[in-house]
Parts: sequence; structure tokens; C-alpha cells
Amino acid sequence: MNFFDDRAASTRTTLEHLARRIEDDLGEDAERVLAADTCIYVVGSGGRGEMSRHSDADLFVARVRRDPSDVDAFLVRQAIARALFKLGLPPPSQGGSFLKMHTAEDLRRRLGTPEDDAGNTLTARMLLLLESQPLLGAEAYGVLVNVVLEAYWTDAAARAETFQPFALVNDVVRYWRILLLNYVAKNAERETLRESQSERDAQRALRSYKLRFSRCMTCFSVLASLLAVTAEGGVSKEAVLDVIRRTPVERLRALRAASGPSRDRVERHVETLLRLYEQFLKTTDQEKSALLEALKDPELARRRIQEGREFGDAMFELLQGLGHDGRARELFRHMVV
Repeated sequence: MNFFDDRAASTRTTLEHLARRIEDDLGEDAERVLAADTCIYVVGSGGRGEMSRHSDADLFVARVRRDPSDVDAFLVRQAIARALFKLGLPPPSQGGSFLKMHTAEDLRRRLGTPEDDAGNTLTARMLLLLESQPLLGAEAYGVLVNVVLEAYWTDAAARAETFQPFALVNDVVRYWRILLLNYVAKNAERETLRESQSERDAQRALRSYKLRFSRCMTCFSVLASLLAVTAEGGVSKEAVLDVIRRTPVERLRALRAASGPSRDRVERHVETLLRLYEQFLKTTDQEKSALLEALKDPELARRRIQEGREFGDAMFELLQGLGHDGRARELFRHMVV
């Protein structure tokens, strides 16, 4: 096993323990609350299979084929909070605001509407499709993913042999742009706090570092995979489901088998990306406070940001290689213009 396989195995162990704890804390309510139509899924480093000793467990709750319930959502939030505490994991971020009970219908219906951003459904939908794994309720999770993805395939039947997932690409690119804008907003917010310039600079460097690596990896591993799938003909929902079921690292590894005149170049860029990403995961395997303290060194911060630029350059070169010609060129163009 290599580094990524070891990290994925330890992540599975942690998540299995967390799932058992949540079920135990739900107790006799577990069967009624979850049934076959409610799922708890993990996103972030857990969804990517990259949890370290210092990682949070970022969870979402969703229901299919049954109306949401405030009482059930409260019971689930309590069980999650207790389970995280007992395992020594950080409490739910933002006071558990992300643990509202979403529904498959809301994630599907709000696509492209003004409520999509305001209701946090864009983030929930993108995290579901780009970097999630089921924690509890695997059957409901499978239905959820299928229903949400179906929203991007509404006009595919009439042109199955030539269909390209433009709408899905639009949402992934939009989500990436929102992450970039959130970075700017958080930097502005920090300026209002009473802290030293070195502390502000370290916080900015850490946000930039994670944006350039894990956030970029989440979004563009999917976009690269879509280019590879498109090159083979009309894109089916089943082919995209295969992409979604993989972690970002697994998506890059699968691209090594890409055919065509750019194959050698694609393999070279994939190796570069995996090497840089492994270094990023090793570097961030420490307490946040220790990482921030290290990033107060301007020279170290510059080196980390330069590594992020190298990662972004390699990802861009990978997409260019995959979208250089043939059918994939049209989809690549659509990602840019």
C-alpha cells in the first residue's frame, strides 16, 4: 500500500467508528429516523478519503421519499454531536448549521434558481457530487445521488449519442468561482479582527494553501474526468456516476488509462499532481495552531503558495491535454468560455 491507500484505509476505520457511535446515540430512534430513506454522508477530507489525526468530520443529512422532520433533524444533530465528542473529534462546524435536513427534491428543484445559493443547496449539491461518501443510510444515499444527478440529464434522451454534460460543468465551475470569492470575503473579514499582521498573513496563507490544493482537487478531478469520458462518445449518467463514486485521488489515477495522442503527457501531469498532493497532505497533518505558527514565517508561506501554483499549473496542463482535440475539445472550451 502507498501513502494514499494508507490514508484511505485509516479514514474508513475512523468513519466506521463514527457511524457506530451515531447509531448507538440514536438508540431506539435509529430505525424510525433513518429507515430506508434518510442518509448521513461525510464530505471534506472524510469524503475524499484523506482524514488525518487532526481532521474534522464534516457531515450532511438528507432525506428521500419522505418529508423532513424538525424533530428527527434535532435527534440526528444531537447524536452526531455526542458521537464526535466521544471520539475526540471537533464539534460540528458553524454550530451545526450544515446539519439541517436537506431533501433530494430541494437539491434537485433549486438547481439554477435564486434560492440555490441563499438556501445553501448549491454547496450541499456540489459536495454531495464532488467529495462525499455515505456514513449511514447507503440505500438512501444512492437514491439521493441518482435523483440529484438526474437534474443535469433532463434533455439527454433525445441526443444520447452526442450528449455532453454542460449543465453539470456549469455548476462545478460556478462552485469553484464561489470558493474563490469566499476566500476574498474571509480575507476582508479578518481585517476587522484584532490580531497581529503576522497572524492575519498566516491565516491568509493557510486558506490559500488549502484552496490551491484540496478545493482545486475536488472540483477539477471531476472536470478532468468528464473530459476523459466525453472523448469516448456521448456521456451517460451511469458513466458520470462511476466518476462520482471515486475519490479525487482515484479519479486522477483512473486518468492514467486515458487514450489518444496526449496519453504520455496526461500520465506525466497526473504523476506531478499526485506527488504535490501527497506533500500537501503530509504538510497539513498537524494541529491547525502549529500549521498557522509555521506559516508566520514569510519564506515558508511563499514556498507553500508556490507549491500551490505548481499544482494549479499541472492541473491546467492536464485539462489542456485531455481537452486538446476531438469531442473533448468542445467541453474544454465550454469550461473556459
